[in-house]
Amino acid sequence: MIQNIRRSLTDLLGAEYTAAVCRARAALTGESPEALRAVADEKVDFYPEAFARRQEELMGDIGHSLAPAFADTEDGAPTHSYRAAQHSFAAPLGGLGAFRIGEDGRLWAVNPEYGFFGVAPGTNAQSNPNALATTRRNTIFTNVVHNLEDNTVWWEKLDKNPPKHAVNWKGEPWDGSDGTPGAHPNSRFTAPSVNCPCLSPEYNNPNGVPISAIIFGGRRAKTAPLVYQSRDWAHGVFVGSVLASETTAAAAGAVGVVRRDPMAML
Repeated sequence: MIQNIRRSLTDLLGAEYTAAVCRARAALTGESPEALRAVADEKVDFYPEAFARRQEELMGDIGHSLAPAFADTEDGAPTHSYRAAQHSFAAPLGGLGAFRIGEDGRLWAVNPEYGFFGVAPGTNAQSNPNALATTRRNTIFTNVVHNLEDNTVWWEKLDKNPPKHAVNWKGEPWDGSDGTPGAHPNSRFTAPSVNCPCLSPEYNNPNGVPISAIIFGGRRAKTAPLVYQSRDWAHGVFVGSVLASETTAAAAGAVGVVRRDPMAML
């Protein structure tokens, strides 16, 4: 079983940097610097025994199909746009990862996920060709347009040819002529990772892969730089902890409101 690691924020960032962060927050919020420092000094389990045990149990299921393949799914691909979406690039480890310190002292991670879960509207051969290619077969679609003529699906910005004989995400007759969206803004697709044309050959490696970089992603239309790099690993931990992101259709409430949340990268 993978050994648990107990660390505090001070252990990760260093005493001097942590103290400076605590003083800055105290100045902004009026909180006690001593109380903030006590929280930063508290050690937490990065890999609790119960979590490690469950991960070990799930490892045996990696690579096993959860459901039988659908018949003739190649012919049932949602439009001809799928045929051209076949570009290969290096794909990073995405979403979730189980991290550990390897025998060589480096940080390693294994991806416990079996597939990809993404927002359908806006996904097309230009914006995300690999995602589109991944949904060509054995894919679950929710709250999209159902084309009744050929039993395929469609969503806004998939292409410029909405179906003329279809039902929208509410199950109502729809042909796009009234200007209303046919797919829900948060409509989704769920596809197995093996469909991805740029899937890493190390995807099923039980040892995982060494981590050389961690990318935190948020949604900011202005103010924040589009891309920037931390100075070092400790600074990267801090950047990730203060990440902010704008709300989308995936959350209740207004869209485009900046939410300051340490888990905003999700």
